[in-house]
Order: sequence, then structure tokens, then C-alpha cells
Amino acid sequence: MKKRYWILFIAILLILPLAHIENKKSLVTDAKITAVTSETHLKQIVRSIRTRLNSGFNNLPGMPEFAQDDRSAAKPDFTGTNNQISGVDEADIVKTDGFYIYQLTNNRLRVIRAFPLEDAGLVMEKTFEENANYYQMFLHDDYLVLLGNRWETYQPEEPEGDEKPDDGEPKADEPIGGRSMIWWGKSYQRIVVYDISDRTQVKKVKSLEVEGYGMAARKIDNKIVLVTNKGGYWGMYRGFAEGSTDGSADDINLSDILPSYRIDDEKAKLIEATSVRVIGIPNTTDMTTVTTLTLADGFDTEMEAIMAGAGTVTMTRENLYIAHQLWPQYNELTGTYDGSVVTEIYKLNITNGIKLLSSGKVEGYLINQFAIDEHDGKLRVATTTQKYKNNQEWELENHIYVLDSNMKEIGHLGKIASGETIYSVRFTQDRVYMVTFEQVDPFFVIDLSANQPKILGELKIPGFSNYLQPIEGNLVFGIGKDVKVESDGRLVTGAIKISLFDVKDELNPKEVKNLKIGSEYTYSEALYDHKGVLYVKSKNLLAFTVNDYNFTVSSDQKYNYINQAIFVTIDPNGDLVLKGKVQQIPNEKDSDYAIQRIVHIDNYVYLLSDKMFTVLDIDTLGIVKQINK
Repeated sequence: MKKRYWILFIAILLILPLAHIENKKSLVTDAKITAVTSETHLKQIVRSIRTRLNSGFNNLPGMPEFAQDDRSAAKPDFTGTNNQISGVDEADIVKTDGFYIYQLTNNRLRVIRAFPLEDAGLVMEKTFEENANYYQMFLHDDYLVLLGNRWETYQPEEPEGDEKPDDGEPKADEPIGGRSMIWWGKSYQRIVVYDISDRTQVKKVKSLEVEGYGMAARKIDNKIVLVTNKGGYWGMYRGFAEGSTDGSADDINLSDILPSYRIDDEKAKLIEATSVRVIGIPNTTDMTTVTTLTLADGFDTEMEAIMAGAGTVTMTRENLYIAHQLWPQYNELTGTYDGSVVTEIYKLNITNGIKLLSSGKVEGYLINQFAIDEHDGKLRVATTTQKYKNNQEWELENHIYVLDSNMKEIGHLGKIASGETIYSVRFTQDRVYMVTFEQVDPFFVIDLSANQPKILGELKIPGFSNYLQPIEGNLVFGIGKDVKVESDGRLVTGAIKISLFDVKDELNPKEVKNLKIGSEYTYSEALYDHKGVLYVKSKNLLAFTVNDYNFTVSSDQKYNYINQAIFVTIDPNGDLVLKGKVQQIPNEKDSDYAIQRIVHIDNYVYLLSDKMFTVLDIDTLGIVKQINK
């Protein structure tokens, strides 16, 4: 009898590790949305999370290796920020209204008169000396909205018992229980609104701070939407260290959990517990806050928090999507990672207030915001999955998911380019263009006209594209890197590569032309930030900046740094022509002259750096004006 019990016990031990493995069925979870009804209710939720995680405290998630005027004249033609979705503006370091250019650089705001050209020059410069760093902004009529962050250090309550440091006083740079105490401080995201009706002296009219790290910001008409995330690490750790399991309310400090906020100079307050929404059974005390600010009289503000992590953000004019990756856990019993990374996606409506609608899950991780797209009420998602194999390698596959308006899966195309990862993706109405990479660049054309995605055509070429953009004439251009194989078989990246794809015959896409710029040491912001790409449709002109760290040019064997603006004409008939390369100051090694953005207004392009702006004729690329700042 006892022998049978031992056999049963051993069988259970063998089965338990398999219970952790993520499979397709595990993605069908209880996604019920619960509104927190009181502070006591919130504390009960946090306490239940602590209890569940405390039982597996050492089984932590494992990480695989791996943006005074006279405007009575007709408004000039200009090109604004390169946004993912038309009508949804993204924050950036430079904005223009066609008459003025607004620039954020080194925590300074500049207002530059740009048009008409004869009046071009610096109008106003403001340096921010407060304890905040401003890094992006929005422009709306006579309002300029600055986004920044501020770090506020503070001394938390000391841990109890064995976790207390030997000297009795915790230090911000000392670990407790092997965990860094970097969270002994608070990060705040700031929104500051300036009235710029008089461009010579901007006037602050509103400010708002929300505790957490800034994930993304968007502008729809006169409404700013800010997404922030506050990690619940210190609150979680304090619960573990104190070992509070008696269910008392005293073991939860809501200031550890709820984000605080401040409007203008008011005293900071905690977001109301009743503003929190919980999806299913949460496994974290992270709080993601969605804040809206309306740029009108009263500056109405609204906030809602979700007890969830946050990563990639995409927004349409009606809905906000927040994605969060859950990485596979390392299983100590099997010595492997269980399952694959899973992405949770939360859908919120923002048309009339903020309302959490639903959530869904897909297997795999997202490369960036372009991996999520909404069309006709459906959400299309491109992911890469990584599953741990017994030979200690990662098995890679790529997927396209289609979710309905309730975030339920209605279509799935998997096993795309096995062994490779997604490097770029771009959705259109009923197509998605995708580039994966391992040794060559497979460029895919995938049909999304029905719920079930289908590969139409595939093209394999050397190199890869980090950014894709469809343009008129059945053309798609990509910006990425060339690759080459060394004599020892190693694969190394080469020059910047611009590819032009013809997708008229979707079953047989072609690379009709490519340009290679610079050397293997050449790099561009356009490879990782789409707002660094300028495309002037009326001129068929592509522009972006490159930095070339060339070790072979300099006779003293030191690297030679070159910063240039690259201009390429994309012929609608399928040709790429390198129009020109422009440096603001030839042979200038000072990085303060590095071009930060290229702006198009009328028949000119403006090169903006920290110390200078240069005006070029858009047709000849000749310098027509240059002003030091």
C-alpha cells in the first residue's frame, strides 16, 4: 500500500513541472474586468498577489539572451511628424506649424521663425533649470505641450527583521536580499502647457505630474493621452520581507501601490482606489495609468489605472492599446524555461472619457508599436515566439494574429520564417509587409482581407530592414543594414541599406533598387526611431541623418566622426537616386552640430542641431541660410 503511495507521489512530482508550460489553451483566460470598489478591496487584491508569488518567490521570470507672429499669409506646405497612424500625433523633439519651428534640445526650448525665409531666425530660447528633464512635445494651435520626467528621492520605511542592513540604515546603492534599492525614489512624468500666442515670451498655463515612468503619449485633436507605469516592486518586497500573512490591513501601504499625481502647485494626491481596474487574476501590483488632458478652458483632466504592466503602446482615434510581455519562467526542477513569451493587450476607449473595454493574449513578443494595428474593428498583431529546447537553444517562429473587437482570436498564421525574428513590420488596410532576419532578409507580403491571414509572396535578399513605409505606386521602401559573410563564416552588418520593393505583383515581390550608404560603422536614428524619417510626398524625397564612425579615414588611426543628412529621391517608376549628402559644417567633429531633425517647409528643408540650423533649397540642396544659436 505504501509502495503505491510512493509511486503516486513520484508521478505527481514529474507532472508538476509540466503544469507551468504555456500552451495555446493557456491563452484562453478569465479576462473579466473588475472595478475596485474601495481601498480595502484593493488591499485584499494586493495581499492575494503577495500570497501567490510568495509561494514561488525564487522562481522569478527569466529573460532570454539576446520622439509675436503674423500668420495672415497663406499657410505654406509643410511635412509634420512621421506618425504611425494618420490623425494621431506622436510627441517629438521638434514640431512645426509651417511658420515656426519648435525645438527641444539639452533641456532648452527654442522657437525659430522659419517662414517666410527672409525673417528666419531665433525668436526665443528658454532654459529649464527646475529638477526635470523635458524630452518631447506636442503642438496644438497656440499651445505647446512639453513632456518631461522628474526624479524625487525619498527614504522608505526600513525593512523588518533579517532583511535590515547591518548598519541599521538603508542605502540607495546597497542591495537588500540581493535586490537593488533603486526604487528608493519616485519617477514622475510631467505635462507642462505653454501659451505661445506671443512667440517671444511663452507663458506656462498648466502643469500636471503623474507618478511612474512614461511609456507613450499621443494627441488626438486637442486631447493629450499619456500612459505611465508605476512598478509595485517596493510594495511587493515590503510585503515579502515583513511576512504579513495575518490578513490585517496594516501590512499594505497604498502609497506603495497607487500612483500619486499633482495638478499645478497643489499638494500631491493618490489616485483614488476606485479608479483602478483589475483584469482577471492579476500577477503584479504594477499600475499603468492612462491620463487625458484637454487643451481648452479648464484643462479637464481624467485618470484611470489598470493593475498591469505596460510596454508597447498604439492608439487610433477611438481606442488605446497597451501591450505587456510576460516572459517564460525558469523551472528549477527541469532546468529549462517553461513555454514561450506571451503578450497581454488591453483595449481602452478614449472617445468619451477613459473606459477599459477588454483584454486579450497572443503568443510571442512585439518588436515595436508597428507590430499592432487596428482596422475595421479588428486588431492585427505580429509577434515572434521563443521556446526553449532541450539542447539549450531557442526555437524561433513568427506569427500574425487577428483579434475581434472583444479581443478574441479569430485568425492566426504561424510558423512564419522559423528560426528567424521579426525586424520590421507595417500594416495597411488589408495587407501586412514584414521583414524577418537570420542570414538573409525575407520580405513577406501577407493578405489580411479575410480573418485568416495568408502569405501571398516572399522575397529573400541579403541584409534586413528595420523600418518599412508603403508609398504610392505599389512601392514600399525599407531602411536597414546590409550584411556580409566574413571568411570565417561570421555574419556582420555592413552599410546602411535603403531598399525599394515593388509589390504590384503580390505573389512575386521584387527589390527593384537598393542604395548602400557609408560603412559598417555607419549608423542612423532612423533604424530605431521612425520620427527620424522625413518623407516629402510632393517631392518624392526621403531624408534622414547618419553618423559614420570611420576608422580608416584618419591617418592617426583615430576614428573620424561624420554626421550627415542623407537625401534620396524615390521615383514612382521604381528607382532610387542618392540626391545628396549634407553636413552643416564640413569636417566639424563637435557633436553639438549633429543634425537632430530634418524639417520640410515650403521649398526648403531645415537641418536642426543644438548649435545651428541650416536652410537648404529642397531642389538643389544648396545652403540658402545658416544661423548659429
